[in-house]
Amino acid sequence: MATGLPLPHRARPQRLGSSFSLIGHVLATRKLLLLFLLFLATSFPPLAAKTGNGIVPSYSRDLLWRQEGKDLTNAQVRLYCVKMIVTLAWLGALIFNGRAAILRRFLGRGMAKPCLVDLAFFAIVTGALHLMLIPFNFLNFLVERAYGQVVTKPLEWLGEDVLHLALTAVVVPVLAVLAYRIIRGLPTRWWWFLALGAVPVNLLISVFGPIYGDMLSETTPLQNTQLRREIFRISKNSGVNLETVRVEKTSRRSPQPRAYVTGLGPSKRIVLSDNLLRDFDDEEVLFAVAHEVGHYALGHLWIDVAIGAVAPVGMLYLLFVLGNQVVRHYSTPYRERITGPKRQRLRHGRSPELRDIGDPVSYPVFVLIVVLLGFLSKPVTNALSRWVEHAADVYALERTVPGVVGPGVPLRLFERIGSLSLSDAQPNAAVKMFFFAHPPIDDRIDFCKRWWESREERRSSK
Repeated sequence: MATGLPLPHRARPQRLGSSFSLIGHVLATRKLLLLFLLFLATSFPPLAAKTGNGIVPSYSRDLLWRQEGKDLTNAQVRLYCVKMIVTLAWLGALIFNGRAAILRRFLGRGMAKPCLVDLAFFAIVTGALHLMLIPFNFLNFLVERAYGQVVTKPLEWLGEDVLHLALTAVVVPVLAVLAYRIIRGLPTRWWWFLALGAVPVNLLISVFGPIYGDMLSETTPLQNTQLRREIFRISKNSGVNLETVRVEKTSRRSPQPRAYVTGLGPSKRIVLSDNLLRDFDDEEVLFAVAHEVGHYALGHLWIDVAIGAVAPVGMLYLLFVLGNQVVRHYSTPYRERITGPKRQRLRHGRSPELRDIGDPVSYPVFVLIVVLLGFLSKPVTNALSRWVEHAADVYALERTVPGVVGPGVPLRLFERIGSLSLSDAQPNAAVKMFFFAHPPIDDRIDFCKRWWESREERRSSK
């Protein structure tokens, strides 16, 4: 006889709506909405004023670019932190409220083949996370556009983001299905097997990636004969045999100057942006090129390859250890084995219904761990990157000043790069640690001054 009492929370039947309600629940949660509005209210200084030329800063860019750079950096850091909190909260809710298991069970009712169920599950989780972050990414785009750092139109940005979403929702699920087959086949050694596979893949990308990139991006050989001759002379004197110098058309997307080295062996090249060639004189370009040649001469690209070989081993091992810990402590069998007060605490909320690490329901666990490890590793990777960039600065100074360029050229170059890219010239320690892969502009300028003064002192003492 029915008593009219409600079923216990865990005994309530799950319906289709609950499989998809998490996304809407998270997006509509009042706490997250309040957090988002708080960010909107506090993140932005008076950015811009309307003029006849469009949106431009309300104060002089030439005189106060350092303040603009600090304002822009602070806004981007706040947005990044909010996005990180939302990402972790959403993934945590997906895991620990059992929504992932509910979704996969529902998909299993409509599809006969487990492979298709897994593909659909991975695609929905990946796509939902991307969709949830679109407002934050779009807001970051608007901030950069207000400061003149991008010139892409909003609809164009949205189209590119939708294309990125489509590619991600196709490629990531396929890779995830393959990875889970390996995990189930090698439950204790899968991390080592996947890490070994990452080494040749990383090497192939380093060698052939630039060639493939030329086919996708707008790059052409450098046409300035005199400048090209000087660039090859610098590289030859450094013992670096460049295959080509290419120009990348970035002005239609951003006014920021760029120069970088890429490729190994037959694909070795330096790429200069059209903004760099347009806005900087030949001496400034040559110093920037000497910096990039320094990366080759000092073996920095091989350091990247080595990191690409070692980092996956550490990352996958941590995924193996931490993933198993999460599954062991929050799986359904574990909940059924424990007794006492701890069982009562774990009864609160829905069971995650994880069985083992090879269960596709553990996919959000892996994503959560990867996001956390990526954030926590930033101080180390950024410190290494700043060390590499500083070494390339020293190399460029020793190879070009004063024989190729004047002593004031590096100072002028860094000052102009800072004013065009609106980089925070003097970030605080935490921002520098987590968000700066290059030395701050003022640090680079101060070092160039000290280097020249030290050189002159040594010459005068002889």
